Amino acid sequence: MKRILPVLALVLVLVLSSVLVAFADADPYVSIVNPSADSTVYSSNLLVSVKVTKAETISVAVAKESTVVTTSAAVDGTIETKTTKTYTNIETPESFTSTNTLSYYTKKFENVTPGNYLITVSTLGKDKKVVYTTTRTVKVAVKETTESAVFSTGQSGTFTFLQNLLKTIFGD
Repeated sequence: MKRILPVLALVLVLVLSSVLVAFADADPYVSIVNPSADSTVYSSNLLVSVKVTKAETISVAVAKESTVVTTSAAVDGTIETKTTKTYTNIETPESFTSTNTLSYYTKKFENVTPGNYLITVSTLGKDKKVVYTTTRTVKVAVKETTESAVFSTGQSGTFTFLQNLLKTIFGD
């Protein structure tokens, strides 16, 4: 009985640790460096950088979120509204194989339109099946332009002189 108890404890620990590994969703050797989590990018270009600290293959996909709202009326007069989010890849997912213990994958996505985007990095096993998935959301927006305070009207004295001087040197 004294020998069975430690063996049983060891088997229990091994079973529970394998269950924890099976439910891990993000690869500890892969991290999305850019863009930062839940950030807003004020550009029409989206730069995605992934750090890989182990020799493995990843697949990177960037998808734009679309929201569809549907309403339906029941016989009893109630109206039901349903919101569905769908994601459409903006390009074909690209694979990258790292052969070093530290590698970076970087890609610039050009001409992205304002909206919400989902970046998905999948770690692929030897059989090319997904082992881990790491995701990040980012919002692309248009930055509102404001007039520079130096060239705004309503200034007097020295500021007006400097403003006129700069305008003559550099133009409007």
